[in-house]
Amino acid sequence: MMKKGVLLAVFLVNVVLIQSKVLGDKIQQVSFIGENKNTSIRPLSKILGNEICGDDSFTGICLDANECDVRGGSSNGQCWNNDICCKITAHCLSNSNPCVIRHSGTVVVNENGTSDYRRAYRYVKAENICQLRLDFDEFELTQPEFNGDCNNDLMQVISSRAGFGICGSNSHQHIYLNYDSRSYIDISMRIRSVDAKYRIRSTFIECNSEMLAPVNCLQYFYDLDGSVKSLNAGQQQLNNLDYSICVASYEGVSRIRWKSCQDNPFFISGSGVGPLESPGCNRDWVQIYGFDRYCGNGFNTVTITAPSDPSQCNGQPITDPYTGGTFVCAVDGTDPPTCTCIFFPPTTVPPFDPTRDIDASNTGFCLEYEQLW
Repeated sequence: MMKKGVLLAVFLVNVVLIQSKVLGDKIQQVSFIGENKNTSIRPLSKILGNEICGDDSFTGICLDANECDVRGGSSNGQCWNNDICCKITAHCLSNSNPCVIRHSGTVVVNENGTSDYRRAYRYVKAENICQLRLDFDEFELTQPEFNGDCNNDLMQVISSRAGFGICGSNSHQHIYLNYDSRSYIDISMRIRSVDAKYRIRSTFIECNSEMLAPVNCLQYFYDLDGSVKSLNAGQQQLNNLDYSICVASYEGVSRIRWKSCQDNPFFISGSGVGPLESPGCNRDWVQIYGFDRYCGNGFNTVTITAPSDPSQCNGQPITDPYTGGTFVCAVDGTDPPTCTCIFFPPTTVPPFDPTRDIDASNTGFCLEYEQLW
């Protein structure tokens, strides 16, 4: 079974900002759960409930005909297991009221050939649902301005833990959002260009699901190897984002190797003359938790020990070298036992410095990872 504990923290800000309370939430619920490492790893589409089907023009999920009808979908071909490929598209009747979405597999799409409109989508929480995953099967909005701000097309996320906006090219990216005590999560689209396209698929994740992402992980990857990209990677870096990308660690994994993607440059702040590490990265950076910050133009391959040492879960405070705050981690009484970390922020937080120059040439990052036994 998976262990939730490998973290890549991303701070893409054009001013000096370290949000201590957010950093603390990023490593909660690190599980030490034993299972034979030869257990097969299921594809993500199966893990999250249903297989994905469709083509370049639409995305569906494999359901039996009755369930497809209940969810308001329509048949678009057959799946291999005798289910139908169910296309569930949200039908929004008014721009003034939120378009309510209640079922996994529902896809929201842009209005073809239309510009200068706003649309709100409300993802309503059902019983025993804790998280919402949004897959950007297609996401091509106008690029940000030279300073990274989304002044034209914009997707705005409004939830209990996250409030941020993105634009640009983010097809095949995904995000996780937590409901916490809220009964819904709102997504707002502001479209000003006639060429804007989006096709966003929703998955509601139950509170007891093994695929529940660690709290405050905006992105969560399940594979033993793969790649992670910043939002709008390869284009103008988006301004004022700080978030975590998490990778599920499996029993028996001892290390994880990170290296730059071959065809995608790593360029985050700095002078642009080569890879930089702490303390030279004080504005925009990527941090693999517990190790240095990384920025600049380039990334040197690093291999780190997977953070799964139970000796760190003994209730003793652990100082975070970057914020000055402390973590206190302890194993709870659940079965199987879970290591839960609570972050105590420092008494002061470094202030914004809006006078700093903007890094207009930043293009973000693409990193490949490989988990090693």
